[in-house]
Amino acid sequence: MKYRAAFAMALAALILTACAAEPAAGITPAAESAALAVTTQEPPAAAVASGKPLYILNSGGTAPEFAITDTTAYLPMKFGATLLATKIDFATAQQQVLCSVDGCSHVDAGCPAFMATDDDALSQYYTGGLVAAGDRLYWFINGGASPVNVRVDVSALDGSNRHTIVENSSIFQLDCTMSMCFTDGDALYLATAASSLVRLDDTGLTSVFPLNDGHPTPENPLYTQDNTPRCTILGCWQDMAVFACTPSLSGSGTGLIGVHTDGSVTDLGSYSIDFGSPTDWISTLHDGKLYYVPGSGDQAETIEVTDLAAQTTETLPLPAGGGWNNYCVAYGDGTIGLISNEINYAWTPGSDTAIELAPTWCKDTAVARSPVIYAENGTMALVKVSDRAISTPQLTPEGLPYQRQQTIRELALIPLQDLFSGGQNWTPVAMLDGALFD
Repeated sequence: MKYRAAFAMALAALILTACAAEPAAGITPAAESAALAVTTQEPPAAAVASGKPLYILNSGGTAPEFAITDTTAYLPMKFGATLLATKIDFATAQQQVLCSVDGCSHVDAGCPAFMATDDDALSQYYTGGLVAAGDRLYWFINGGASPVNVRVDVSALDGSNRHTIVENSSIFQLDCTMSMCFTDGDALYLATAASSLVRLDDTGLTSVFPLNDGHPTPENPLYTQDNTPRCTILGCWQDMAVFACTPSLSGSGTGLIGVHTDGSVTDLGSYSIDFGSPTDWISTLHDGKLYYVPGSGDQAETIEVTDLAAQTTETLPLPAGGGWNNYCVAYGDGTIGLISNEINYAWTPGSDTAIELAPTWCKDTAVARSPVIYAENGTMALVKVSDRAISTPQLTPEGLPYQRQQTIRELALIPLQDLFSGGQNWTPVAMLDGALFD
């Protein structure tokens, strides 16, 4: 499983609706007494949205290949040599193959849920991802041949009306496991430092913000002249994918830029701090506020909150207890995740305390670990609560039998509010006899 770091090891009043995993409750404002400092930047021209607002998908989840809606989670799973699309219905807490054909054996390409198999023409080395955006489900099948390619299908959420919209495209442009995914309700947007911003819908792939052969221009500021990316994607706000770029468009410090869904660019100002990479999770963007934890290792003591609309940065103390890692992630309900001594906590900015997440799975036989939040929608979370090892019979290419050792991950559902209160009232998912791929 490709985890985003940490959990597997995780603008004041806006001009328009802000980017969020769901239109969730806002983050509690910090009391003035808690603020250590407030700095004001010289604001650029006001950002004006030119399209429908974007919402981030699975904002706090560590498994970007999983999709989640209000009622269902979608995840690819290996059954022997075959990768199939499956779903978990929240009402029943049961995993099912995404197939409604009576009597289907689910063993080959004749199954509507089929994604790939070891002898697939794409490659014997494959991975997959499912992303739900609006009323559409996007199927990503990544092949490991050289050059690495990806195919994308789209269907209704129940898997019907599935058809291919992209075939043999560069994985660097369409790797859903390495991208941030947004939707405006009509289409899916993937944002990475490598490909900037692309749009997927029923008609195929559109490059919203092309790279122009890597030469920086006011319209294309993401790359330097030696073709090196100098920006990293942080999230979305209004109708913009928000990137942190060093140097800024003005040439000094770190700048934030917004790439609108129509391809235009807005300068969101320059700052004296380095917001880092989203794979480091030292910064996170939620509801128009950018949260950044300076420091290194377990020495973090403060968090800096940048309001994109007001162009101000406020420094707040982290909760009592100390030993905080310079890590933070924003969940769909506005809660901030922190880590201290390898233990995960839930924190509301401005509060003096953080809540420890109840321990579940074990890294080894002695050390418990907090639940891994694979996917969350701002209300419900799909979490890993335990691991167990199994041995399954397999055949070598020569037809010889052997036992394949696998780790089965036991998953459960729990309301985010309960999880972030330290509760353990999760509902175990009745999982199928397959394996989540590594």
